[in-house]
Amino acid sequence: MPRIGKHVSPRAHHRHPCRSVRTEVQTLWATRLGAADLARLYAVFSPGLRKAAEGVLEERDQAPDIVHDVFAKLSGPIPRYDPERGSVWRWLSTIVHNACVDRNRSAERSARRHRKVLAAEPSSISMEADVFELERVRTALARLPEAQRATLRRAFWQGEPYARIAARDGVAIGTVKVRVFRGLQALRDALGE
Repeated sequence: MPRIGKHVSPRAHHRHPCRSVRTEVQTLWATRLGAADLARLYAVFSPGLRKAAEGVLEERDQAPDIVHDVFAKLSGPIPRYDPERGSVWRWLSTIVHNACVDRNRSAERSARRHRKVLAAEPSSISMEADVFELERVRTALARLPEAQRATLRRAFWQGEPYARIAARDGVAIGTVKVRVFRGLQALRDALGE
């Protein structure tokens, strides 16, 4: 673990990284929030914040992105650190926790919306034009490569998280995201939208 100034004890490598820097120094960094202060806070707190985020997120692999996004926004509208309300760790972990909850809710809303749109059965469609449109969508889906079609089916019809699809298929989560992106793009192109 890198040493941070002369505030690091010789036994710091045996403890949590945020304990390697005195509380007064953490408070100074958090209240100033200059570029160098943010970099120091990130170096000290990000490993613990990633672990905390993994415990909240449905898709654990999003934890580094959440922590990075939180630090990127610290100089913006996020409430400033107030030492009277608790430690720097508590302040940062609360912000990360809230961002994780928001991400989970957003993913669930998106999955529900996609399932609702894609789950329309022909029996519920009353007009011939709608039946024709549904047939166009089915034809476009049938033209997709099997991996893309299966990924879209599991992600949108079944509401399965990308991380679970990736684990089941034995691929990286980025591969699943690319399949979804390319599959949806191919459907848009096929349908002329």
